[in-house]
Amino acid sequence: MRPHISVVSPMYNEEKGIKDFIVAVKETFAEYNKGWELVLVDDGSEDRSFEVAKEFTKEDQNIRVITLGTHYGRGKAIREGVKESSGDYIITIESDMSWEVEDIFRVVDELEHDRADVVLVSPYRRGGGVKGVPFFRLLISWLGNKILGASFGGSFSMVTQMFRGYKAEVIN
Repeated sequence: MRPHISVVSPMYNEEKGIKDFIVAVKETFAEYNKGWELVLVDDGSEDRSFEVAKEFTKEDQNIRVITLGTHYGRGKAIREGVKESSGDYIITIESDMSWEVEDIFRVVDELEHDRADVVLVSPYRRGGGVKGVPFFRLLISWLGNKILGASFGGSFSMVTQMFRGYKAEVIN
């Protein structure tokens, strides 16, 4: 079945947590009756991230793992993952569990109902929140996003996040 939703996730040295992320994605899509895929992109990890993730491809055809071989950065990892995706909607999300995986459906809902072509998820908007992030790191993130957001115009509260949704026709 052709995927309706493609989830693209870069990973770099995520050996300790990648299994939890993959399990969370699988559980999130367990009752989903349309096609989906998870495209994990190993960005030249120096640990066993690729091997741990690759084990899941043996048991689940919805999961694919590609490797860049060298550490290029998450921007390139996402671009390569998007190229490998075939869903109508493409969701990018970090594999370190810093976002709630089940929120993927909230993002897709916005895209499906033509309320947006691109959705940027932000913990700084009403209804959002941050857990377990040290105060100083949170302060730098918040201030940095305020400054960058202002340079784009509009009301962006976060522009550096990885949790985004796209209509495939727009991103391609």
